[in-house]
Amino acid sequence: MNSKGAQDKIRARVAITSVTALWGATFTLNKLALVSMPAPTLTLWRFVLAAAVIGLGWGAKRSFWRGMSRREVALGLLTGALLFGGYILQLEGQYYVSPSVSGFITGLSVVLVPIFLLVYRVSLRPSHVIGAVGAAVGLYLLANPSGKVSVTGAVLTVVAAAFFGLQIVVVEQWWNGESPFRFVFIQMAWVALFSAIACPLLGAPFVTAKAQPIAWISVVVDGVGASALAFVTQAWALSKLSSLEIAVIYSLEPIFAVLVAGLVLGVVMSMLGWLGGIIIIGAMSLVALAPPVAGRKSSPSSD
Repeated sequence: MNSKGAQDKIRARVAITSVTALWGATFTLNKLALVSMPAPTLTLWRFVLAAAVIGLGWGAKRSFWRGMSRREVALGLLTGALLFGGYILQLEGQYYVSPSVSGFITGLSVVLVPIFLLVYRVSLRPSHVIGAVGAAVGLYLLANPSGKVSVTGAVLTVVAAAFFGLQIVVVEQWWNGESPFRFVFIQMAWVALFSAIACPLLGAPFVTAKAQPIAWISVVVDGVGASALAFVTQAWALSKLSSLEIAVIYSLEPIFAVLVAGLVLGVVMSMLGWLGGIIIIGAMSLVALAPPVAGRKSSPSSD
């Protein structure tokens, strides 16, 4: 690998780690927001804002829309549906579980990604499997769930983790890498549309007068940083890193979730939790230093 390629990989890892830190912080923020704003309403305005930020920032340029195909819109619909399912279930699950437990379960996507990759005939190296399993062990130690954990909350969040893991793999395998801002705009727009449809179906208002300021702060942070910026970063990073490596980096999310929960909610992480964090970092390094996976990218027929 040449020096530029190596530098690009380093930049991609730093960028994805920064996104992961922001996502980790939003577990506590969203937990506070859900006190006064229903999950479907929060999801709706988060992604309306995300689509608006990208659309207003780049959509005015004619080149933004040039070359857009039905295939790109369809792929955006598919990945947007996965994101919608992941976020709505994750938020609903947070009514029943703490931010740290939610972060742990969501992080299980790092184990699910290798399984999804097998569907695309991607060959996994032993270090990838060891890294994924190691990350799962680290996540368990980090969360250190004691006492009774709500089955409802756990099931909702596990399914959310599956949606998130599948979204990463589908983007890597099917997206052609062109116009990341446009592709993310399409995804965000689809999620916003699905959320608008879900609100009346789930008995949630489009706007609630009871929403506290923290709820709207959550909408802004989620929409601008944790959605628009985060998914553009993800799309760009997938041209430099494998979906498996990105998934392992995402396993750092609970570390940031626990740290922010500790600062804001007074939750203290145990020594066992810190050991889990060290194991996660080791697993991430193992996957990052491994040779690239071999396989083929699947692609639906284009226009």
